[in-house]
Amino acid sequence: GDDGLFAIVDGRARRLAIKCGEAPGCCACDASGAAVAAGVGKVLEVANTLDGRKIVSFEGHRGRITGCAFREGGGPFVATCSEDRSFRVWDLEGRCCAVESSVLCAPALTCLAFAEDGRVAVAAADGRAWVWRTRDGGCREDVAVDLGSSKRSSEEAKDDDAVYPLALGFDGAT
Repeated sequence: GDDGLFAIVDGRARRLAIKCGEAPGCCACDASGAAVAAGVGKVLEVANTLDGRKIVSFEGHRGRITGCAFREGGGPFVATCSEDRSFRVWDLEGRCCAVESSVLCAPALTCLAFAEDGRVAVAAADGRAWVWRTRDGGCREDVAVDLGSSKRSSEEAKDDDAVYPLALGFDGAT
């Protein structure tokens, strides 16, 4: 919320509130439920869900973090995207940035998904989306899609008809 608190509620009716300096822009839990990540301004905070202790903080984005995701299937990695129009992959064990993309486009990135095989899908406020392969500290574009092209090409399209991606996934459907 605006007070900088976010809560984790699980099926056992256990609730954990974690205090941040400002309202988180995004959050995600790892596959085991043992860790939570939150984009707080330009900083990614990672905490233990059992007691709320901070595990690590990552700094490096030049704009507000708008999306974060743990790697599907587990593993010590979290990906983030930001208003600075880039994405990063953070190594929790090495406590460092493992991959940093270049600036991808003019508008801010709005959301991302992180596959078990290391692919990162990111979407921008203008309706474009990309899938990147991240290996050995680098990234390579795999797929690019313009989700908003059909609306922009229509004579009836209005400014308020913009496509604004909010969620991505690697489940075969999204």
